[in-house]
Amino acid sequence: MSIPYDDPAWFDRRRAWYPDRIYTASPEEKVTFNYAGQMADYIKHRDEYDVVVFYEDLVAEPQVTCRRLFEATGTPPEYVPRAIKALERDSQEGQFGKRGAYGRVVTREEFDKVNAMLRECDVPLSTEMSLEQFKKVICPSTERASNGRDLL
Repeated sequence: MSIPYDDPAWFDRRRAWYPDRIYTASPEEKVTFNYAGQMADYIKHRDEYDVVVFYEDLVAEPQVTCRRLFEATGTPPEYVPRAIKALERDSQEGQFGKRGAYGRVVTREEFDKVNAMLRECDVPLSTEMSLEQFKKVICPSTERASNGRDLL
């Protein structure tokens, strides 16, 4: 289980959730609980992060996103072409399915369970959010992170 370890409320949630649901929960519920913990921890500590990169931005503008990421991390820009080339290869080697292929369709009931769990965990996210709404929660400023650092 991945939870914010510096937050006593999450230990209580885990204690309440684990014995009752760990064997009966669907894979989606288990993943959602872990995701909720990770996102709650990120939101609580987002000012400590130097860079925020959204997958969608990396896919839409790989050159621009890689350049900004490399700049933020002090990586020499001459490595950008190699990074772009590396993105062409599936580093997971199909572990999560063929690139571009979608798995089964998630049902409305499953989405409702995920949203209920996110609410139960006090995580301000939902499967109903647009990408822009999600970005506003993750990094409230569209241009700069709340700590004044660049948002990628």
